Amino acid sequence: MLASSAFALLAIAGAQIVSPAPAVFTWLISDDGYYALTIARRLGTTLRPTVDGVHLTSGFQPLWVALLAPFAALTGGSREALVRITLALHWICFATAALGVAMLARRAAAFLKAPPVDAMVLAAFLYLSNGTLLALHFNGLETGLLLALYALIVLWLLRVDWTAHRTPVLAGIACGILLLARVDALFFVAALVPAACYRRPNISLPRFSTILLTVASVALAVSSVWWLYNLTAFGKLMPQSGAAQADYLFPPGRVYRFLRESIPLALPLPFAWRLPGALTSIAAGLMVAADLAAGAALVQRIGRAPDDSRPRLALALVVTAALLACWYGLTSYAYWMYLRYSAPFVVLTLPIAAAVISKPRRSRAIVMALVLLGGWAEAWTVHNGPRRDCLELRQFRLVDLAAERVPPQARIGALQSGALGFFRDEVVNLDGKVNVAALERRNDLEAYVNEQRIDWLVDWEVLLERDLFRSASVPPGWRRVKAEEITACDGGTIAVYRRQ
Repeated sequence: MLASSAFALLAIAGAQIVSPAPAVFTWLISDDGYYALTIARRLGTTLRPTVDGVHLTSGFQPLWVALLAPFAALTGGSREALVRITLALHWICFATAALGVAMLARRAAAFLKAPPVDAMVLAAFLYLSNGTLLALHFNGLETGLLLALYALIVLWLLRVDWTAHRTPVLAGIACGILLLARVDALFFVAALVPAACYRRPNISLPRFSTILLTVASVALAVSSVWWLYNLTAFGKLMPQSGAAQADYLFPPGRVYRFLRESIPLALPLPFAWRLPGALTSIAAGLMVAADLAAGAALVQRIGRAPDDSRPRLALALVVTAALLACWYGLTSYAYWMYLRYSAPFVVLTLPIAAAVISKPRRSRAIVMALVLLGGWAEAWTVHNGPRRDCLELRQFRLVDLAAERVPPQARIGALQSGALGFFRDEVVNLDGKVNVAALERRNDLEAYVNEQRIDWLVDWEVLLERDLFRSASVPPGWRRVKAEEITACDGGTIAVYRRQ
């Protein structure tokens, strides 16, 4: 029953690829996802990574955009075709990640002395029915590709012999691909070699140093095109657009918030995302304790079984999770992105959860039935719940409003410009996510708007007042053409302004 349900869920997700327009545009692709699609479309048709045809950007993850760009070129820049191809690639990554996690659950089951086949099938069903993972896989961004790569690379690393001379080279290639998929994979790269080589009797300190240097050098070489692009285009190695949501005040309370937001991935069971606030807080505290306990237990296990790769890779993933929580919790105020940043957690937690759930013999049938009912209920909620309506209201009403009120060739400025910039040309991003020039002028944004000869603004009123107008009143030189109150989906007012 679980196996057939897993295939059915995969088919349901795939059916969205051929859903009619405009419904296909509003199925889970986020506003940030449309930034990636816009950059891929521009790169495929003009060979320039830009969202507005003018300003180069580093506000994207290169492997995902590079994967989409050839399809954008083949389709002649067709927006609808690119969206459908994006969803198809998302579906492939969804299926691949689910298969990879299922295979990891089989290895975890053998480690925990649970039925391997039951654990594998359960892991696939839990993955495919998880609403959080579905949203992360089909959000238009690189998250699904990253999860598929993590699952496949970890599965491969379980089989390698680190004493073989070719292993560091191949591991470096894999790590370089992960870095191109998302830069924060650097934390996994940093944790991998120490965890893989720790207390191995046949790896001396000089050999460890050689392995570490080889993996790092090859990973750097594979990903070098990205670092060189940032260095030549913007003068710095690291992408600059990420600074749009950076805050280096280092408040430790945000690490706790990061843990709370990542509960649906740390506890990958049906409706974990619906836990009440008090239970979420308790679960976050338990996550810290579990992380420390797991790290200590894995270190002990490595000491007892130095040739077993499973605890070593689990330790690398535990360290990666801790580093991601600390880094993003301390440096980013964008708590709504924490769930996406913590996505790699599930490569560790879901296989273990599936193995543990499938282990009891007496209550297995009851537990499996509850998981089956809960998984289908969550899948139904995501496919038929309010998320699509909210996306349509919050993103596409801006697009519709611009089409109704702004002349077709006029330049528009917007802080939240993902969907707007994808469906309309001549849109300038103002919050700096994909426009380094705007980011550098964020304390003088009104002057930047004047210099760019932007005569129209279409955005959420609260964003314009906070970041551009710096007040609740309409500044001199601008006139409000249209304002529309949105009462559902967290509410707010969207507005169109024209320069007088």
